[in-house]
This record gives sequence, C-alpha cells and structure tokens, in this order.
Amino acid sequence: MADQLEVDAQQLRQRNRELLILNAIADALNCEVDIDRALETALAQAADLMQLQTAWIWLLDEDTGKSYLACSQNIPSALLDNPRRMEGNCYCLDTYREGDLDGTANVNVVTCSRLKNLVDGTDGLRYHASIPLYAHEKKLGVLNVASADWRELSEDDLRILHTFGDMLSIAVERARLYAHSARLGAVNERVRNAVHRALDLARSNLEEARRSVLDLRAAPLEGRSLSIALHDLVREANQEDMIKIEFEASGANRPIAARLEVGIYPIAQEAITNIVKHSNASVAPVSLVVSPSRATLKVMDNGEGFDSQRVPKNRYGLIGMTERVHMHGGKLRLESTPGEGTLVEAQLPL
Repeated sequence: MADQLEVDAQQLRQRNRELLILNAIADALNCEVDIDRALETALAQAADLMQLQTAWIWLLDEDTGKSYLACSQNIPSALLDNPRRMEGNCYCLDTYREGDLDGTANVNVVTCSRLKNLVDGTDGLRYHASIPLYAHEKKLGVLNVASADWRELSEDDLRILHTFGDMLSIAVERARLYAHSARLGAVNERVRNAVHRALDLARSNLEEARRSVLDLRAAPLEGRSLSIALHDLVREANQEDMIKIEFEASGANRPIAARLEVGIYPIAQEAITNIVKHSNASVAPVSLVVSPSRATLKVMDNGEGFDSQRVPKNRYGLIGMTERVHMHGGKLRLESTPGEGTLVEAQLPL
C-alpha cells in the first residue's frame, strides 16, 4: 500500500511538473503575435524548464517551401560561428519532408548530421530530438532539442515535447494569419492615404519624398528575391569588367521585409560600381548573411584602396549608402587602406 502511494505521489509530481512547463510556454506564446518574438520567448522558457542545453526551430517559407533557421537557443559555436553549416538540408529536415518524421516512435534521439564530423566548438553535442510541426496536414517546420547527456527520451519527455510542438505549430499558424490580415489592412490604408501623402511630401523636401517611395514601393527588385537580385548584379558586373566578383549568400531563405530589400540592394550596387570604376582590384567577394536578428551585406576588394579618414563625404556614394543604412536603423562600416583594398559592411536589423 505504501509503495503504491509513493508511486501515485511520484506520478502526481511529474504531472504537476509537466503542467508547470506547458503553462509557462503557453503564457509566453500567448503574449506575442509577432512570430519571431513568440518563438524566442517560448524556446527560452522550454530550454530553462526542461533543462535543455540547446534548441532551434526550422520553419518552411510559405511561398517557396525552403527551410530557414527561425529561432535558436545556445547553438554551439561550431555552428554559430559558421552560418553555412546551418544552410541546406540535413537528416532531420530530409526525413521530415519525406513524411517519416511523424508519431512518437520516430521522435527520438538521432545523430546530428551538422555536428557529426566536428570536434571543437560542439559543446559535447552529438544528438538531438526532432519534433515535427504541422498545421493540420500543412508542414510548418521542425523543432530540434538537445542536451549533451541525452541518449534516450522518456515517455514523459516525449509527451511534453509533442505538446510543446503542437503549441508551437498553433502559434506559428496564428502569427502568420495575423500577419496576412495586417498586410491586407495596411494595403487598404495606404491606398486611401497615398495621394495625400505624396502631395504633402512633394511640397516639403526631396529626402522625405525618397522615404515615401521606399515605403510605398510594392514590387521591389522587379519581383526577384534580394539574393537572386544580388546574384544577377554580380553576374552583370563580371560581364563588363575583368575583376572577378563572387557572391555568396547564407540564410537567404529567411523572409526579409520588402523595404529592407529595397534598402540593401542599392548599397551593394553602389559599392560594386565603385570597385569597377576606382579600385583596380582583381578579386571582390560579396556576401549576404541573414540571421534571425539582422541582415549583413559585405563588399570587399583587394584593390589599391584609399585613406578612409580623408575621403570627402560627398564621394564614393557615401551619402546615399549612409542615409539608406541609417533610415533602417542600421550601421555602415567603411574600412580602407592605401594598397590594401576596401571593405564596405552594412548591418540592418530585421
């Protein structure tokens, strides 16, 4: 009798723990309609309450179906410092796309293909559990959780993770529906106000008019994504000059607001034009890295460079680049030394 009471008490304590965890996560998800903040808050709560060392969420883009890293918690430095290791497919994503990552039996600890051949900077991680995220039959993404000492998940852990995955799925779908609704409302509001706003701006000054154009432009980059547009820009520049300009993108599947795309592209355009016209360089790497918090554009060259402390601010398109970056709350870094080339780096918060 005493043994049975102890077993019942232990089960009750476990159920209370599960309810505490799930209630905390539910509160975190219900406080936000912005999908990024909701996921970050919920993931932090889950990692703390479930004693997870690391967790991250893959989401599938609604339009392209491509995966992107939507949120992460304590990713090992071997992955964090090398964003390209978090690009492309992996075992858990491939299994999910094929429809095999479904049901409790398959939500188990698997070897992480991104960490498998690494030694340094992994924090001892080799395995993670993958939890599929669905909205009815619609695939949303995958939740991965890990701890260094995991080898097998208990039924209680599986139950909590399944419920957590269901809650995340509901939150993601709700946030996307809210965003769609907000965009529809914003379009109607802009249509009513656009004419009056444009007239007022025309009577004021050119700078305010430029801001309005950036806000109202409906189809930036001629319908292309920022990554594709930058790739085309580099390809065209290579055709016109002997400089070898190379473009590399990381995290480009993550959606970026149209206004930011319109801001980033001209910066790259101006920087590449300067390289072609003034640098006498032979190589010029161009990179775009999109993380959950920011977009970073880097344009470098190995040309003759210049003294960046003495360049007049009205040269090299510095005014235009600086204004565009500051307009979006970002930072522009310009570094150059005579004989050692030039670096232009623009960081814009998402």
